[in-house]
Amino acid sequence: MKNNAYLLNYTTCEEKIESLGDYYNKVIVIFNGAIFSPFASSFFSNMQDLYSCYQDELEIINFPTSAFFNQNAYSTSETITYLKEEYKVTYKTAKKIDDDMRNEVFFNNLCSSKKFSGFDITSPLYQSMVSIVSNIDPLFDKNNKVKWSFTTFIISKNGEIVKRFECTADFTKIEQAIRRELNKWQRKKLF
Repeated sequence: MKNNAYLLNYTTCEEKIESLGDYYNKVIVIFNGAIFSPFASSFFSNMQDLYSCYQDELEIINFPTSAFFNQNAYSTSETITYLKEEYKVTYKTAKKIDDDMRNEVFFNNLCSSKKFSGFDITSPLYQSMVSIVSNIDPLFDKNNKVKWSFTTFIISKNGEIVKRFECTADFTKIEQAIRRELNKWQRKKLF
């Protein structure tokens, strides 16, 4: 796949196949969420805040997973209910994905376009994540697979996969990248 996310399809929570191309002219944020992860509370809430501000030009899709220490044992529908009740989430939640993220074709295609560049060394969880992930995959730093929940991809309004963030990223950096992408396209409208 050349760096065009519009070529990718995914399964919705209603078991329908949709193309990311359906979101043409919107910035798309994709992440693999786990509701019982230590990252969950602030991440889901922060994403909802962004979606509330920019929902006309931003599409957010959460792909629930229990791949990493079963941090989301709920079904897709139970996950949606939980997210609505706990975090007031109104953005999309896709069908729960493969329990082994390494076999997940959709995310593997995203990962082939945006390589793993390491965990954020300024994060207080840096050492813990390196230790945990290296026990699961001793060669984790040599491949581009999803390492943990809340791996986040940002896709431009023309379908280019522009940024990848790992779970240790400060959400402020994710938010800045999303806003930068939204602003880039707003400026283009002016000319």
